[in-house]
Amino acid sequence: MGGGQLQVGSGAAGLYASELRGPGRPSAQVTTAGDLAVLDLRSPSQRGVLARNRGNDWRVQLNTSLDWQLDVSAGAVTADLDLRALDLRRLTFQSGPSRLAVRLGDPAVEVPVDLQLSAGLVDLYLPRTAAVEIRVDGLSVDNFGDEGLDHGAGAWRAEGSGTGRYLIRVRASGARLRLHRG
Repeated sequence: MGGGQLQVGSGAAGLYASELRGPGRPSAQVTTAGDLAVLDLRSPSQRGVLARNRGNDWRVQLNTSLDWQLDVSAGAVTADLDLRALDLRRLTFQSGPSRLAVRLGDPAVEVPVDLQLSAGLVDLYLPRTAAVEIRVDGLSVDNFGDEGLDHGAGAWRAEGSGTGRYLIRVRASGARLRLHRG
């Protein structure tokens, strides 16, 4: 995906449902092996200044009955990843300058979340019951202390009452990070 908007949520009747709008024809491919299914959504490669400046507008819904590992690569993007209803096992997000909202539910296991962006604004939404450890590489401004996280040994931490926890790593050359615990 080049630049544009991306929304990922839950509620698909099948494996996934999507509305992929943008220049060219995006591709969607599902491959399976044993109990593993890989959903690969890609925008077409775009050449030329005018083609690259046209944004994509993607909306994807995922089935809630499966374990999910998400890997998102994007250019400059505004993204809203509402993953609260999914059984998330891993999230990797790489982009250029971006505005990112990540909405997470209570984790069932230890879930690595790796967010890498060149610069931008990141809003993390976590339930108060979720245990979390957040490590930040790069320059950032955050509100983690105001949200009740303790800082020590290079990470921000909060205990939770659930069985799992999030291991969040944010890498950015400059970012504003806001944590919302509700």
